[in-house]
This record gives sequence, structure tokens and C-alpha cells, in this order.
Amino acid sequence: MEKTAPATNAATPRRRRGSPVRKFDEAERAAWSAANPDLLSAAPRKSLVRPLTELDMSFRAAVQEVIAKSEPDLFVTLAFNRETSPLGAQAKLREFEALVDHAALGRNWLARPERRCIYVAVIENSETNLHLHVALKTENPHKVAAAIPAIWKKLIEGGSTDVQAVYNESGLGRYLAKQLRNGDTHKLLFESRKRSAKD
Repeated sequence: MEKTAPATNAATPRRRRGSPVRKFDEAERAAWSAANPDLLSAAPRKSLVRPLTELDMSFRAAVQEVIAKSEPDLFVTLAFNRETSPLGAQAKLREFEALVDHAALGRNWLARPERRCIYVAVIENSETNLHLHVALKTENPHKVAAAIPAIWKKLIEGGSTDVQAVYNESGLGRYLAKQLRNGDTHKLLFESRKRSAKD
């Protein structure tokens, strides 16, 4: 008994054996377009990014002022290159801070609170590729800049860094605040006070 091939829809591309996909030919493309007019005429999506408000601008300006007043020596980017939570990032930044002080001040760094580093850090892209931008003021900035890549690798094996000297504090403040909105205090990490060895 002769077998008949099953009926096929001309608008459905058939996969050739050994090939995971097959392109539509012109006849199939026309048939699919005629069968799905709503998809082709759908209005484009509206942008999900809300416009900046005056409060957003004021918040950014305040952050920029804090960064400029901290007189940072170095602009440091710390990338995790792996999934990381804001709390996890904050914990690693604390460890990073201690190792920076050790590099700058030597093994007795904990007994010299008045000379320890201060910083303003911003968490960026917390939902996709979380990383930290850090405006850092430290003793011996040249020595610290050279040590930072090894310090971060010690903390985050697959992490990466970028270290630059700061020549324009206001410009750096604008860059660090570029993604912030009013109320984004959870994205800001500060160490702006001199701590004693007991802290």
C-alpha cells in the first residue's frame, strides 16, 4: 500500500535532516506574513527608562559634591565577572579596603586610623553585571595603584580591575553618579571617617 506524505503548512519551515534550522523561502515568508498581520503591525514598545526628575538631578549633584570633597587620588573599577549580590559586593569592598590600607601603611596599618583610606563607591548594573566604581583617597597612591590588581585577584579570582589617577574630581563625580536616581542610597558605599583600631 502506497504511503502518502502528511500535509504540511506552507508557512511552517521544515528542518532538513542534520540541520538544526532552515530559513524561510520567499513563498513561506509571504504566507507567514499574511497569517500573522497583528505581529507585523504591532506598535513599538515604549521605553522603560523614565525621564530624570528634579529630585534625581539633586541627588546626583549631592553625590558629585561628596565625591569632589573627598579629594580622591584614584578612580578604581572593581569587576566581579560573576553573579554577585550588593551585600556580597559590600563585604568584598571591606576586605579590599583593609588590604589597600596594608599596602599603603604596612603591617601596622590597623594602629594608624588617621591615615587609613577613605572612599565613595557606587554599585552599577546590580541586575546584570554588578561592578563597583570607587573614588579612593589613600596614602601612597602610586604604590596602592600598582598593588590593586593583585589585591583584587586575591579576593576575586576571576575579577578584573581598572585603576586611573584622578585629575578632575568634579568630572569623576558626574561619571560615578550617572546611573543614580533619587533614593538610590543602597547603591552608595562610603568610608569617609577615620576609624580607630577598636572599630
